[in-house]
Order: sequence, then structure tokens, then C-alpha cells
Amino acid sequence: MSRSVMILLNYELPYIIDYYQKEYDKVNEDSSNQDIKRRRIFKYKIKMKTSELNRHKKAAEKAMEVNREEKKSQ
Repeated sequence: MSRSVMILLNYELPYIIDYYQKEYDKVNEDSSNQDIKRRRIFKYKIKMKTSELNRHKKAAEKAMEVNREEKKSQ
């Protein structure tokens, strides 16, 4: 299970970051005060999404490492 999660994260992470970056660029083209707020919100969403995915990636790596150690001990 953790291996499939790692593969999924390694495959999906660049696409998700790219999607949010494109959305951020769209908002960034506008220059009114409301758009500045939207820009900040998108920046925050990008940071949160990448940090969340990195947490899942680290957890999956840790689980794979534990599985390897258990297999070696048996």
C-alpha cells in the first residue's frame, strides 16, 4: 500500500503544483485590491497543498522503511 502511495505522490505532485501555479498566474495578471486578496489566498493554498503532500510522502517513506526492516528481521 505505501509503495502505491509513494508512486501516486511522485506522479501527482508536479501536476498539482502546476495546476495551482497556473491558477496563481491567472490571478496574478489582475491588479485590483480584491485580486491581491485572491492572490494571497492562492499562495496560501499552494503552500498548504504542497506541505500536505510532502507530509504524506514522508509518512509513506517511513512506512516503506519500517516494512523493509520487518522483512529483514523475519
